[in-house]
Order: sequence, then C-alpha cells, then structure tokens
Amino acid sequence: MSFALGLNAPWIDCGWDFGAPPPGWDLDGAHRARWREQMRARVRETRSLGLSLLRWFVLGNGANLGPQPRWDVGSARWRWEPLPLSEAFFADLDALLDACASEGVKLLPSLTSFGMFERRDDVFSERAKSSPAHGVAGLRMAALQDSASRAAFEEGSLAPLVRALGARASQLHAIELINEPEWTTRGALHGDRRTASVSLAEMLAFLRTASRHVRSVGVAATVGFVRHETNAQWEQLSRLTSGESLGLSLGQVHHYPTARERLPLHDAARGPCLVGELATRLDVLPRWPDLAGEDALTARVEHVAASGYSGALFWSAQPRRGGTWPDRATQWDDAVRAEVRSLAARFSR
Repeated sequence: MSFALGLNAPWIDCGWDFGAPPPGWDLDGAHRARWREQMRARVRETRSLGLSLLRWFVLGNGANLGPQPRWDVGSARWRWEPLPLSEAFFADLDALLDACASEGVKLLPSLTSFGMFERRDDVFSERAKSSPAHGVAGLRMAALQDSASRAAFEEGSLAPLVRALGARASQLHAIELINEPEWTTRGALHGDRRTASVSLAEMLAFLRTASRHVRSVGVAATVGFVRHETNAQWEQLSRLTSGESLGLSLGQVHHYPTARERLPLHDAARGPCLVGELATRLDVLPRWPDLAGEDALTARVEHVAASGYSGALFWSAQPRRGGTWPDRATQWDDAVRAEVRSLAARFSR
C-alpha cells in the first residue's frame, strides 16, 4: 500500500484567507496581493520538498464570515445569520487550486475548524484585546444549533463551497468536514469543557449533512479527529442515534507526543486512515512513548507507516511564536526541511 507524505499549510491568515478580511483588518489595502504571493510560495515549497499533498483550512475559525454573532438576551444564547460566501471568496479559492495544479500538488481542504463554533470567555476576551473591532472569530454555534441559522449556513456557505471544490475533484485528496471537532463538542472524547459549546448530537448531525454534500460531488469525506478512537466511537453513536452513517471514507487522526497516549495500530480492514497532523518539533513536547530509540522525525514517520496508516502530514509550514497560543509542535527550519525532503524521496520511490 502506498504511503502519502504531505504538509499542513495550514493557513496564511487563519479564518480570513479567502474573501474580504474582517472590517478594519486590511489597513493598507494590500492584503489580497500579499496573500496570493505567500500562498503561491507555500505551494511551491510543498512541491520543492517532494511532497504532493497540502492540507489547508478554508473557513477556519470564521473570522471574516459576516455578520458578527450577537448575543440574544431573551434566549440567552449567541445568534448568527450568515451571509452567503462572496465572489471574492471563490476567486481566492480558485487561485489556490490553480497554484496547486501548476505544481502538481493535491489539496486536502478543511472546510471548518472547531474554533468557529467554540464558546470560551477567556479566549475571546484575550482575542478582542489584540484584534481590530468586528473580527473576533468563533461564537457561530447557531449554525449547528438553530434551524434557521443552520439552513442559511448550509445553503449560503457549505453547499456552494463543496460544489466549487467538487468541480475540481481531480485535484483533491479528500474534503475534510471539520478540524478537531472534539474541542467544541460537549461530552466528546478528548474534549475541553472551557471551549465546548455544541452537543454531540448537533455535531454529529452537522457531520452527516456535510458528508452528504461532499459525497454528492464524488469526493471522499474525512474529519480531522484529535484521537484515533473518536472516529470509531462517533460512527457507532451516529448509527445508534440516527440510523445513519457519518459516511467518512478516509479516517484521520492527529497525533502529538505526550506521556500518556500512544498511536494505536490501525486496522486496514477499516479503510485508509491518515495522520493528518504530525509534530515536527522535538525539544518541547514529551518524547513519543511509541519510540524505543531516538525520537526523530524520521523515526516518527517510520512508526506511522509501520502502524498501518496511509500517510502523514507534517505540522506545519507556519509556526506561531509568542502571543496567546504559541505553536509548541512545529519546528520548520532548514534542518527539518532537509529531513522532510529525504523522507519524501524515500517514500515516493
């Protein structure tokens, strides 16, 4: 079985890579030109490393999806009535697909991320301190909770986005419905009570709906689960509670070195499964408990391949330093790139 190696972009500007920035964020009017230049450079870098797969967040945390959510005092919950995606949004998406086509890179677009729907007071107050007005991401739980908001989100955002991607299905590895849904789902395996905002039933209903759209355009659907166990458990719960499968034909798990969790063997009878996020940094997080010898990037990839997975995507091409959430999982320097290039050459043979 072939083993795919790829890269997580994962964004240039998280939540507003596509379409107009939130009001007040493009101070010099040059954002679009800068974004396209940086985007093309990232695609070229992917190819220059010998990698042929690139994962990119599309809606992300929803920072530029208007209008901003509002607090409904009467119902004591956040409300959101989303506007349809703009022509500029789809023009930027086409630009990314064009760049991938020119470099021979397959795209794994992730439609949404947990941050779009999370509810966390300390996170949002901290973001508001450092962000221009009207651009605080998240709080769009209504898209999964309220019938009118859900219909507007599906008709104005989800369905047209999937159709646009489906029109270029040959360039896609799969379409990811959401990145790490556990963090924003109440009662989820490996969740977080500080960020949890939607129920498991609401999240499962969203996954089934999004998966139907993706499958209707002939593309494999996947979810970027935090843990290997979530895929099997949520599939079982979906069938038990609704009688309907999630319809995921590509499994996905994200694995970071911890002192507690090992990467389990994947049963090939369950279909292909990708390690969608694989840490490149070695000096901060605990060493991998799976490895008996040296904890090195090559050893991690070898272990993933030997454990029955269909591929691994390095996290990431855009390390974050400082700020509220520094990226403790990424080292992306010349030494790491050289090792990635060597691994790509080896696994592409």
